[in-house]
Parts: sequence; structure tokens; C-alpha cells
Amino acid sequence: MTERYLYIHEAAKLANLSTKTLYRRMNDGRLNYTIGADQRRQLRQSDVQALAIQCRASIPTTNDNTVNTRLRGIEQKLDELLALQQKLLSLYQPRSLDQLASKHKRS
Repeated sequence: MTERYLYIHEAAKLANLSTKTLYRRMNDGRLNYTIGADQRRQLRQSDVQALAIQCRASIPTTNDNTVNTRLRGIEQKLDELLALQQKLLSLYQPRSLDQLASKHKRS
């Protein structure tokens, strides 16, 4: 069985990586490649698939409890700000038009 080779743009699409990342890894010697008959770099599909798995595994996952805790904190802060806004509005609201006019009268 022969190994399938991919051009860089095909490999990038398969691995969900940028072509820049693939070139960087090739230039650093972390990713093997061959030069095809058309003088273009080609990567073994199995190497690309292994790289894709490796890159996905290195992405940190956020703990759901951490996210839920942060969301509860944000929700609590919003509730406090809403209560403060309502208090400020109640302090500003005039009881009558005369009171409103007296607050904004120019001397």
C-alpha cells in the first residue's frame, strides 16, 4: 500500500492549521516533507493527521465549573449595578414639573 501525499494547502485544510504553521514546522525540522515532481513540497497524510491530533491535544480546555463560577460572579455584579442604577434614578426623579424646573433653573 502506498502512502498518500498532500500538498501544503491540502494538509493545512486537513489539519485545520495555517500553511504558515506547516512551513514553520517544516523549516524547523519538526515536520518531514518531500519535493514532488512538480518541485512543490508534499507531506505524508499520516504525518499531517498525527500533527492534527497533537495540535488538538495541546489546546487547553476550560473547566466548566470555572466558567460557571465566573458567569455567576458576572451575573451578581450586573444585579448590583442594576440596583444602583434604579436607586440613582429614584433620587433624580422629580415629584412634579416644578421640582424639575427648580433643579435646572439658571440664576
